[in-house]
Parts: sequence; structure tokens; C-alpha cells
Amino acid sequence: MDQKAVREHALAHARAVLGGDLSRASEDLSEPAMAQAPGVMKRLPRPVKAVAVDSVEASGEAWTARINYSGEDRVTLVDSRWSDIDGRPRIVDLHVVD
Repeated sequence: MDQKAVREHALAHARAVLGGDLSRASEDLSEPAMAQAPGVMKRLPRPVKAVAVDSVEASGEAWTARINYSGEDRVTLVDSRWSDIDGRPRIVDLHVVD
């Protein structure tokens, strides 16, 4: 797993959220991240109008992707920590950046 792979997965995840395809977005979540997701989703703009992956940085053996979710009147930044699980990048932790 490298920076490019994590960026691609993070962008696909963000686009799934943008498109309202939460089933697709949930495929990227580990069990711990699945438990965190409802709290993060409550803090996203409604509706999400645009997404961008602002950064992807190494963090030990994992990678942290900062995803920008933009609405009409606000932006929410989410840090998602990605690790290799079963041969593909998956989110193991996520939280809103205050």
C-alpha cells in the first residue's frame, strides 16, 4: 500500500459519500471505523456539494488522508487513517478535524 493507492481509495470513498452511495462508502470501513461513521456523518454539510483529498501522509505503517467535504455554506475536514486489511486499503479510524 502506497500513497497513490491510498489517495485513489480515499477519493473513491469521498465520491461515494458525495453521490449518496453509503453502501459503497461503507465497504472501505473496518469495524472500528464503522462504529465511528455515524458521528462523522452527522457533522458533514447537507448536502455535500464537492469533495477533495487535501493530503495523504504516512503515519507509521498506516496513512492518513484528509478529505474536504464542501457544502453550500461550510466545509468539513475529515481525517481518515488507512491500513492494509485483507490486501486492500481500509479506514481504521476517522474523525472530524476541529
